[in-house]
Amino acid sequence: MSRPNNEGDLRVRRTRKLLWDALMALIVERDFDSVSVNDICDRAMVHRTTFYNHYQDKYDLLNSGMLEMYEELRAGSAPPDAVMQSYDPAHPPAYFVQLLQHVLDNKSFYAAMLKGSGLSLFRDRLHTYLIEASLQRLKLLETVPGSAAVPLELVAYFDAGAILNAVAWWAKHGFHLTPLQMAQHLMQLLGYGTKGVFGIPKRLDEPR
Repeated sequence: MSRPNNEGDLRVRRTRKLLWDALMALIVERDFDSVSVNDICDRAMVHRTTFYNHYQDKYDLLNSGMLEMYEELRAGSAPPDAVMQSYDPAHPPAYFVQLLQHVLDNKSFYAAMLKGSGLSLFRDRLHTYLIEASLQRLKLLETVPGSAAVPLELVAYFDAGAILNAVAWWAKHGFHLTPLQMAQHLMQLLGYGTKGVFGIPKRLDEPR
């Protein structure tokens, strides 16, 4: 008795992974614009006909992979901590460390997306995600006495831009720090700015 569905699904996933991995390897080496479908197929050892059974062109492959990675990032990130009374760099929020762990787990992808001018479509998606996550976190702090001297959206844009550029720096240096170390450094950097806006101590034992 045949099992066409299971075997077919496995073949499809394997082929798409081969093509995606080949594209990622190529755009780490050179610009996406200079990569052809032939290059991708040669690197993946997949026939051109097979490629076109799955994707219309290299842009379709790229967009499909970026969307999948973005959804994985959103699904795997915990919501901002419900209680966040300080910006203690030694104890960054769990969702922040998870986000950076996701980047490290997919470092070839992020290195390709964030190098140089990068691929603006994914950078824009990631920037939007970081703004949304920052806004969720900041809204937990709105009730802190003396806060909100600066509009929350401006703070969120500031945080998101800083994180995006810090991750690009991390990628440029070969992801030489652990996600926890990166989170600790970022919390220290961002904490000074947020402390000024919200009057929050960087450590629980520090007076306002």
